[in-house]
Amino acid sequence: MNTRKLLVSILMLVSILLSACAPVATPLAPTAVPTTAILPTAAPTVVPDQEQTAFSSSRFEIPMTLTYGSDWYSEGEFPDLFTLKIKGTGYAWELGFILATDAQIADPNSSATIPWPDDFVAYLQSNHYFEAGQPISVTVGGVKGIQIDALVKNIGRKRTFLALESTDWLYLDDTEMYRFIMLDGINGQRLFITMNAPPDGFSKANELEQKVLDTVVFTQPTVFSPKTFDLITSVNFGSGWHVEEDLLQDLYLDNGQMPIVFNVVTTAHLVDPVGGNLIPFPDDFMSWIQSNPDFKTGEPTQVTVGGSSGVQIDATPNTNISKKEFGLTWNILTSDGDWRFILLDNVNGEHVLIFMIAPAGKTFSELPELQQEIQHILDSVVFA
Repeated sequence: MNTRKLLVSILMLVSILLSACAPVATPLAPTAVPTTAILPTAAPTVVPDQEQTAFSSSRFEIPMTLTYGSDWYSEGEFPDLFTLKIKGTGYAWELGFILATDAQIADPNSSATIPWPDDFVAYLQSNHYFEAGQPISVTVGGVKGIQIDALVKNIGRKRTFLALESTDWLYLDDTEMYRFIMLDGINGQRLFITMNAPPDGFSKANELEQKVLDTVVFTQPTVFSPKTFDLITSVNFGSGWHVEEDLLQDLYLDNGQMPIVFNVVTTAHLVDPVGGNLIPFPDDFMSWIQSNPDFKTGEPTQVTVGGSSGVQIDATPNTNISKKEFGLTWNILTSDGDWRFILLDNVNGEHVLIFMIAPAGKTFSELPELQQEIQHILDSVVFA
């Protein structure tokens, strides 16, 4: 930030603080700080007559809570992104929280994207599409980070600025001011916070956005250690998930949309789809499910869960089934979506079948965000 912009920001800050000195008002949180200062993390300043909403995303991979007033609304949630917007401004005033650990960022010299830079500030200052200021130290939710403001140019065509698993974040199609905050080391993840608005509304937008940031509290993900299903030492999941069953032969997680079930199948039985009688769990499960007339299957693929190698296959129940037993206490229903099976042949000498059932009428290919969420859970599994 140059000297002129800093002087303007300080004068605006003094004006805001003076206007907040009426007896019934509470001083507003500052919107700019000196380079060596740290933003406050105390309780937020709140306009008394605004209804406050406490928000905790059920999908975002970094567990956190925040509070915002009635002038904000939640625009969308994904495992790697959620955004808040100020009512009546469309896409103009926006506050975004981005999981940047595996994100890609724009290559300034082409329309391609590149891995996230080790030094984001240096990257931004060298990107000729931005006019970047100087970084300052800040704190959000008790976590220290770096903040930098930048003006992005309008070159009349859109390019991807951030490439996420869920979506892309575009730029270069409008003249905007951005405030970027980078926080590292939140549960081993990198959080990238973006605030953007047109240049003439940037100061006011930051005033409102800072009130929201002052309420952020980072929490720990649920680390569940089964008491009965002793093959798994621990598994992590977000606030939208819960343990439905923890039994000797199965562990059942659910989020209201899709179950994830871990079954020990070494001595289990399935239902013969033709005769209807129980049969021992097949030695070659993939061949068995592919030849099962109750399913249409895809091609198996190699996967790894908790360090154990296995095979995954998706299967769609045939529509002519009204209700039929599958085995492992599950039924096949015509209203159900795709099934996904993962067979691990050797987990401490046991065969483990993991399966998931997509929401009614859905295929897994139609649910990329939910697949990403499930993959994070599977990646967290630690077998005993």
